[in-house]
This record gives sequence, structure tokens and C-alpha cells, in this order.
Amino acid sequence: MPGRTPSPIAERHPGVKTFSFGYRFKGTGSGSCNLFFYGGSGSCNGTQLGSETFLGEASGTVWVQPAGSVTSPANTTHVYVVCSGVIGGGNYDQFFLSTSSKGGGSF
Repeated sequence: MPGRTPSPIAERHPGVKTFSFGYRFKGTGSGSCNLFFYGGSGSCNGTQLGSETFLGEASGTVWVQPAGSVTSPANTTHVYVVCSGVIGGGNYDQFFLSTSSKGGGSF
């Protein structure tokens, strides 16, 4: 996925505020994925409430695995994920976005 590639929107389950997120990146420079949190009904047309960046520095030959957890702002109803090469380019693989720390939230 070279360049900026938008992704599907994930709806937040009521009462869940912590997300586990990660991906694999191999390339030159940095891979970056941003989670944008939106409030309101419908798609990501509502108010942007906040964001979080997950950055991975790659050497070109080894897959890096940026991952972590983030707490969404109050009133979040949707999460939008956008990934792009910051400096250079590369390949992305094996994304996960989970509201549970049990299974499916790590590599």
C-alpha cells in the first residue's frame, strides 16, 4: 500500500474505550498508521474527537511490528485508520484492531 490508503471504518461498541492496534511494515524510512476517532451518527462525517499515531522505523529488509493500545475520547462512535509511508515507501501487512486484550490483539 504505497502512499496514503484509506481503510474501512470500525464502529465502536458501546462502553468499550480501549483499542489494541498494530501492523507490520517493511520498507525504507517510516511506516505510519493513524487512528482518527469520530463522534456522531453515520460514517466518519461527524466531529473528529482525537487521533493517535503508530510509527514504525524500517531498514528495508526486516518487518517491524508497531503495536500498542489507545483509549478513545468520550463519545467516540467510529474509528478511521489511515496508513502511509512517512519517508520512503514500503509494504504493510497483518493489521489488527481489537477492543479485547484476549486473542487477536497482538502478533
